[in-house]
Amino acid sequence: MKRLKSLDALRGFDMIWILGLEWTVRGLCRLVPGWQGGWLDMQVRHVPWEGLAFFDTIFPLFIFIAGVTFPFAHARQRERGLSALQIHLNIFRRAAMLILLGMVYNGILSFRFEHFRYASVLGKIGVAWMVAAVCHVHFGAKTRIGILAALLLGYWGLLHLVAPDAPAGSGPFTLAGCFPGYLDRLGFTPGDLYCKLEVDGVRRAWLEPSGLVVSSLGGLGDAWDAGRRSPVERTQWAHAVEEGRLARVRRRRRTGGRAADREDRLPGRKEPVDAELLPGHGRLLLPDAGAILLDHRRQGP
Repeated sequence: MKRLKSLDALRGFDMIWILGLEWTVRGLCRLVPGWQGGWLDMQVRHVPWEGLAFFDTIFPLFIFIAGVTFPFAHARQRERGLSALQIHLNIFRRAAMLILLGMVYNGILSFRFEHFRYASVLGKIGVAWMVAAVCHVHFGAKTRIGILAALLLGYWGLLHLVAPDAPAGSGPFTLAGCFPGYLDRLGFTPGDLYCKLEVDGVRRAWLEPSGLVVSSLGGLGDAWDAGRRSPVERTQWAHAVEEGRLARVRRRRRTGGRAADREDRLPGRKEPVDAELLPGHGRLLLPDAGAILLDHRRQGP
């Protein structure tokens, strides 16, 4: 089974930022008079609490991609004839490896456990991806959509509650009053927590950011098309649509932007290839600009 280039391109774009592209942008802002501290500079930094910047979307995008890719991996595993036990072992092994690597990154090999932070970005990806993968393997489309709705509504409800141990006057959307942080402090997240808050003159571990809901959105998003085609068929259609877009871009370049003389059609079908044929994957396909970049990579300058 071929790789889906649009998904690889999106993952590569996200990885560039994870590997440190923001430092290049910050350096550019320092060089250009008036840019340091401006809009562009603030977009490559995390907001302290309220608001949203571009840089705040990098981790959610990666964990979303981690969930979206599993239906393709699951289809390949089924093509190879893996048993249900083997598929589950692969899921748990990958999750455990990500959790372990995250703890190694946080310094577990120093063996100082008193204030050790067990939660990590890699660990959250592992746990959230595992939940989404197990849901995809065990539940049908309607059940997965129900789980997705329950996650969204449940988390929305928690965000409207004020933590019982919050300082007086704290609102539900503040760091001090955020209810999910209260669950972390109860022990749902072991060890030290990422966000700190000074309470009564004492700096305390207060909240651990989470990515479970976002990953579940990615993993369960495939449910919209699950009832229409098998995983292998949906993957084949995604490749067909992607290749059709690349072909249309090449024709536009050859004809100077004029309409193509003929439309891309799938073998054995009369209607043209279109993203609407893929309601479960059309949102992942590259736009024409991205297809041009892929075409240049294939053909060279």
